[in-house]
Amino acid sequence: MQLHSPANKKMNYQFSNTERQFVGLGPIQPDWEYVEFEGDHYSPDSILVFEGETIKRHIISTETSYQEFREYPIIGNFEIPKNEIDFPISYGMVLNASSQVYLQWGIIHKQKPLRLYNKHLSGINELVSEKSPSYNISNPYSKNGVGFQLDINKQTILDCINQNSNTPYWNQNIFGMKRDLRNPMNIGVRKELFDVFNIDECEYFLE
Repeated sequence: MQLHSPANKKMNYQFSNTERQFVGLGPIQPDWEYVEFEGDHYSPDSILVFEGETIKRHIISTETSYQEFREYPIIGNFEIPKNEIDFPISYGMVLNASSQVYLQWGIIHKQKPLRLYNKHLSGINELVSEKSPSYNISNPYSKNGVGFQLDINKQTILDCINQNSNTPYWNQNIFGMKRDLRNPMNIGVRKELFDVFNIDECEYFLE
């Protein structure tokens, strides 16, 4: 069956199921739906191939190249021991203008009146100039945010592997890393906060 069709205007060429056998590609089923995906200045037009709500193929077919991306089955995973589960730890002022401070570790969330504990709520960012508006920081140990990113690059990963240690990761010159309560350099503050909020570090809360 020749799947190339004038209806797929964003494809210069597409392999038929017969041709796909010779280049190691699995067949495309006749009931799968083609959806045109418009490119931009940085990427060409492409086609998404759906089976129901699942994207089965992502095909880029230009005058000079043919690329195809597919889903891959999950064949297994490693069980993570409880003592290796590294949940973020966040501490600071409660955001709704309440006179409370909070400590959150994974799903554990505790609050305490500010009049009973008000330490570690301000700090400085030594990575910027003293004249910078980012020099003085409120809630330096807070992990509040509306998004996320991986603060790591390829070289850091390689360094961790070569040293069999997380030290290169924690030693990155990133303010958020230096104020992360999981960072060994903050063990004193972390222990103090866990004592104040009566949290046992040996308490694993996943069953």
